[in-house]
Amino acid sequence: MCSPKTMLKIGTVIAVPLAVGFIAFPQFRATIASLAPLALFALCPLGMLFGMKGMMGTEGKHGQSCANCDHKHTAKEDKK
Repeated sequence: MCSPKTMLKIGTVIAVPLAVGFIAFPQFRATIASLAPLALFALCPLGMLFGMKGMMGTEGKHGQSCANCDHKHTAKEDKK
């Protein structure tokens, strides 16, 4: 499931330039209006992509697992 916080951030990053472009460039309004639904539809996949990328950063540089976690690591998990 997509994180609402991440979706709001990415939605803002997508919606603000679309709105500014729609207002600032009247000659491109038809193009912007046709691309807007596609850009907003990509919100959840982009949120998942950046959310998963953020989760990948929890491992230490020297193969250490997350320092503040409460679960016990198995040998199979540590080999990854």
